Amino acid sequence: MIVYLNGSFLEKDRAKVSVFDRGFLYGDGVFETLRVYSGRAFRLRAHLERLKNGLKTLGIPCPDLRELETIIQSVIEKNSLKDAYLRLTVTRGLCKRGPIPKDCGPPTVFCFAEDFNGLPENLYLEGVKIGLSRRPQWRLPEESHVKGVSFLPNIIDRMSTTEGEFDLLYLTPEGFVSETTVCNIFFIKDNTLYTPSLECAPLAGITRETVMEIGRKKGLQTIEGRFKLSDLKEAEEVFLTNTLVEVLPVRQFQDVTFEIGPWTRKIMDGYRELVKQETSD
Repeated sequence: MIVYLNGSFLEKDRAKVSVFDRGFLYGDGVFETLRVYSGRAFRLRAHLERLKNGLKTLGIPCPDLRELETIIQSVIEKNSLKDAYLRLTVTRGLCKRGPIPKDCGPPTVFCFAEDFNGLPENLYLEGVKIGLSRRPQWRLPEESHVKGVSFLPNIIDRMSTTEGEFDLLYLTPEGFVSETTVCNIFFIKDNTLYTPSLECAPLAGITRETVMEIGRKKGLQTIEGRFKLSDLKEAEEVFLTNTLVEVLPVRQFQDVTFEIGPWTRKIMDGYRELVKQETSD
């Protein structure tokens, strides 16, 4: 595997990051996960714009976006990848010791990619089960565009899933639906598509935006808002979204079951059609 690190393309075993890098010591940085289809990263510019906004919030200098585009495409080509998972990470790099960043050098920029062909198809045919996290949503609404390297709460919660659960749902401290540990969540009722607004502090997902775009084009009224658990449980259809899972139906939340209905299937198909349109030669 050829990776990119701080200006060089090199074999993965030769890629070394300082143990004093703030990404390692404090999880101080942001990352983007991208899907590569037919050798092209899907919605690349949208991912890079979110990366830029996240770095701005953290006060970390952002590399030139056109340069990042070139790096990403080079990583794809140097590894002869067609369908892949790609991760781009930018940390604050080396700074004076202590939690408050001082006297920092240039940020650390790391990119790698590997083969990925999606989740098992049976999950899309049968749907998944999700549970409820005991932890409230920890992100602030104004941080919805920050996809931070520090992922520990999400990891702890994913590790606490019971047998058969794919993911856990976060509620805001006020009790509104937010997101799951790694996905945005949507539900459908009465020909209307609902998803938590950014004031409920979900990640401002690129796939989330894409799905709302598809829903509108297919004639679905689309509403972003604040929804209680009772709203979710009364839904006709529910699905999760992120870059890797794309559009993943939910068949059960706690003791409530849902149909993998026609709207979910239309959005799934619409998403895959859009991927083909934007990544085909």
